[in-house]
Amino acid sequence: MAKPNPSLAFPVAEPGPGDAPLYSSLAGPGRRRRPGRRAVLVLLALVLLAGALYAGWSYARGQRGLVSEDLDIRLGKTEYADIQVAVNEVGTIEPVVRVDVKSTLSGRVTDLLAREGEKVRKGQVLARVEPDVNQAQTLSEVRSTLNLATIRATDAERDLKTNTRLHDEGFLSDQQLKDSKVKYDTSREDLEAAQTKMRIVVESGIPLDQPISTTQTVKIVSPMDGDVIHKNVEVGQTVTSGVSSFNEGTVLYTVAQVGSMLIKASVNEVDIGRVRLKAPVVITVDAFPYRHFDGTVTHISPSAHLKEKVKVFDIEVTLKEQVGDFRSGMTANVEVRGEKAPHSLAVPVEAIFRKDDREVVYVLKKSFEDPKGDARKPRKNKSGKYEVSDTWQRYFEERRVKVGLVSLERAQILEGLKDGEELALENPTRPRQIEED
Repeated sequence: MAKPNPSLAFPVAEPGPGDAPLYSSLAGPGRRRRPGRRAVLVLLALVLLAGALYAGWSYARGQRGLVSEDLDIRLGKTEYADIQVAVNEVGTIEPVVRVDVKSTLSGRVTDLLAREGEKVRKGQVLARVEPDVNQAQTLSEVRSTLNLATIRATDAERDLKTNTRLHDEGFLSDQQLKDSKVKYDTSREDLEAAQTKMRIVVESGIPLDQPISTTQTVKIVSPMDGDVIHKNVEVGQTVTSGVSSFNEGTVLYTVAQVGSMLIKASVNEVDIGRVRLKAPVVITVDAFPYRHFDGTVTHISPSAHLKEKVKVFDIEVTLKEQVGDFRSGMTANVEVRGEKAPHSLAVPVEAIFRKDDREVVYVLKKSFEDPKGDARKPRKNKSGKYEVSDTWQRYFEERRVKVGLVSLERAQILEGLKDGEELALENPTRPRQIEED
């Protein structure tokens, strides 16, 4: 395609004796416009515009890495660079310590005495609940469970002492003594759980020596010093007990120690192998786009769970320095950094292709010799377009490489390439279509 020549001159015709001047109605008396002058200017502007468009088109094709008129492939180049393996995920900022506050009895909320964001002290009354009269059975269950657990623990302790003596005298086997120890340990755990439930009931202010029907309200207190980060109920709302073993109970408040924050994130199972405990983490927060924070991976979940139909592993990132501006629930972008290979021969990751269970690249040849028969002539398909398939062999050499570390942008090359070689960033062997001229 020939470039338009903006320097072309266009002849201008002189008006004849009977010709009226161009736009004579606007020229006014005594003024005569040269006919064709505006047309020349318009044509000249069009020529200049066409030249600019062609130049832009040519530049764009050059930026894309045009190999030939029938093979338009983006190109990259080998170069030495630092390779940093990293896993990027999005997490949430949360307090290290947070507690959900629940009612010990089911009933109706009569008072809410704390607001979100308010600082509270341990033992401070947060709410009051008017118990349901049907909760008499729940209190009875708490008492009965504690009494039964106490009896079982006492019996198990006595049996263990007896069985230990019999085992030493040779009357019991090792397995029988082991079973006795397991029974004792289980009974102690049940007793501790029952004692905890009873302690919660007592601390809530429920008068156990009175019938439940005469109890006015139950006090819900803060279990620790901290900040109220969530208020989940309203006055008049019915709540369920958190003491019952049949359900988790209604959360009235969430109290947290906001002076110490961490970040929780979920890592795809494909990437979890590149995450290590104590690995350094670079953190950015959407609320502070121009600041970076340092952290460390302090926990990796031993088992996966499904998140949006994808298996993920939960991790926790601890900040090296606490940031007072952080708020619970903020979004945090985490970059978990792994191995690093400084000043290594590298290529763009788009240049690596998988073929027959090996990594290959397509290296641009230094000269495009075109012996007859070297490349198959493009074939026409049913749509009237040419299919370019084997043409790539004129320009590229398929070469096997050994790949080392891989980052989001670059891949380390251990064998197979030299510095400065140009590579295809698209698979040149894939059949593609070109328009017929």
